[in-house]
Amino acid sequence: MPRRSVDPAFIDSLRGKEFCLCRQGIIAKGFYPHRDSSKNPVSNYCPHDFSSGQRKDDEFVVMKGVEFNNAPYLDGHQIKINQLKTDSCLIEKGELIKNCGFSSPSQAASVILGQSSNGVINWKDENGKTIRELEEEYQNRNNAPASSDSPVSTEFPKPYQGQNRSEEIKKELPDRYRKHLKETSPEDKQQLVNIRAGQNVLRVHLLHTREKCALTGIKNSDLLRVSHIKPWARFENIRLDPNNCLLLSASWDAAFDRGLITFSQEGILKFSNDIIEDLDKIGPYNHAISFDGINDNDIDKHLEYLEWHRDNVFRGNAP
Repeated sequence: MPRRSVDPAFIDSLRGKEFCLCRQGIIAKGFYPHRDSSKNPVSNYCPHDFSSGQRKDDEFVVMKGVEFNNAPYLDGHQIKINQLKTDSCLIEKGELIKNCGFSSPSQAASVILGQSSNGVINWKDENGKTIRELEEEYQNRNNAPASSDSPVSTEFPKPYQGQNRSEEIKKELPDRYRKHLKETSPEDKQQLVNIRAGQNVLRVHLLHTREKCALTGIKNSDLLRVSHIKPWARFENIRLDPNNCLLLSASWDAAFDRGLITFSQEGILKFSNDIIEDLDKIGPYNHAISFDGINDNDIDKHLEYLEWHRDNVFRGNAP
């Protein structure tokens, strides 16, 4: 059956999470492999052969012990079964004796069940939610309009202008967020609440306290984005914490969000191999980010968030 495109960022949010394939009880377990193998249910597996040009990031690992149904009419899936036998991963009666990668959840489910299967509606998490249901929830949380779609005043009271990032300013952010919601029309309010309420208030705060892209020095606010280190959708309790944010120009924001770049504890820029060939096209950049505008009392928390990004989002290895 035709392959359904799944948002790579959504897949990244599932890495290491265990799923079950059920048919009158659990018959198989699997997961999207995390780049840090210690975060996976099992650390070692035989990878899928992606020589046909498929996306390696779509790989879905099935854990050993499952028995496959025979389906010789499924030509593409029979090729996978023959490959598993050749690699000594499948014994004659059809039992998987090694943890093995498949090209996608759909291929994994189809080979196991012996019939064409849509993996995003067959594999379920511990709460019984399918991959598709989780994807819909992810999209509802993350499909926010650009900041220009929901304009908000960029003026802070005069005592708060400039680089002052006192505790008083941070404590006022929730109040300004509630004030912004109160002044929004009922129609726009519902949309704002459902997507990313509070984003604009936080953006205004960062524009006033940090003023420029931490990596390039760009000051034009139309080119700047708020980059959440720990994703907005997954960490509700720190959504309005400025320490969980970087102010970056648009291209670098996208690269950081997708794990193509990260930063060391010293702020040194680290690249994934997936972005190397495009670096010269993005434009000039510094070798490290600036920590200007971040108080000494806040820097440890800021660095703690960056460490989480290196361990959980970055598509490479970074000390």
